[in-house]
Amino acid sequence: MSVRSNNTESMTVNESSVFDDIITPTVLEDKILQSLPTKQGWLEKKTTGLVRRWIRRYFVLEKQEIKYYYTNSLEKFGGVINFNIVTIDVQITNKTFKLIALGGKRAFKLRASSEQEALDWVYSISIHINSSNGRKTVLTIAGKTNFWKFPRISENEFKKMTCTGDLLLFRGRDMVSKFQRFVTKSEYDHVAMILKYSSGKIALFEATGADGVSIVYWDDFIFYQWEKLYSRLMYRKLCFERSEYALKELEEFIFAVQGKQYRISAGKLMSNKRDSDPKNKKGFFCSELIAMAYKMIGVLPDDPPASKYWPGDFASGKNLKLSNGAYLHSEILIDFDIKEL
Repeated sequence: MSVRSNNTESMTVNESSVFDDIITPTVLEDKILQSLPTKQGWLEKKTTGLVRRWIRRYFVLEKQEIKYYYTNSLEKFGGVINFNIVTIDVQITNKTFKLIALGGKRAFKLRASSEQEALDWVYSISIHINSSNGRKTVLTIAGKTNFWKFPRISENEFKKMTCTGDLLLFRGRDMVSKFQRFVTKSEYDHVAMILKYSSGKIALFEATGADGVSIVYWDDFIFYQWEKLYSRLMYRKLCFERSEYALKELEEFIFAVQGKQYRISAGKLMSNKRDSDPKNKKGFFCSELIAMAYKMIGVLPDDPPASKYWPGDFASGKNLKLSNGAYLHSEILIDFDIKEL
């Protein structure tokens, strides 16, 4: 659900085909990132609560970031420090070393199994720090509460890396959104799918209470500062074969449902019937629309019906089962305060 309105003339899509000039960008690893050392293993991390203790976490150092997980299977994410957006100073004493976030109050105290292992970690971390943007100037992200809890990217990075089929998950600030998250036991209360064109334009395909099924250009979303309506705006990249057939199916689905009402009912939520032809449906709620779109491109199975999906089901913690080898990357927070250096 969303409290904003899309009722502006500039948001009407007049193209004869939504995918006239669609492209799938190719993400190439920078040579500098490829040359950096990678390292992973168990370290002890000191907690910061009233009762401080050492806890084991599995750390991974790569691509100018250090992440930690609860297990070495890398399934349960704990936190991340991105050296490009947080300025870090490193101090070492025997087996213990600190990662101090300059410009904030947080310091991460870590302990290795030996002094040599601690030196190895500090050496590798220092190489990543010295090659990062955070080394050039003290950045402000460290001043944010729990800045390490989510991977973050700037809006410009988001626009460069996103493509058709990717998702945005929204966490609204208003009471209606909070109530919806409580009822659905979810972190998020709205979901939209991204459309991207070769012209560089980005659009959101979504269903909202104000305007039903619609397409909103990202430029308009930013112009009206709608990002401020949300405490979190999370990006998830979809990896699947963007074949001509799949994009054609998506195109036809969009034209069939655009303009339909926002519609949710107890009967719809309780029904276990297979999905009917989208053209014959009176309307959609947001997650139902995205689930149906994913079925059209062959990345969600036919069962359960699209009406059984809530926005939170598209979050990484729900382990959404996709089809035909498709998968979604973990959420990344779009941080509008990150400025390019």
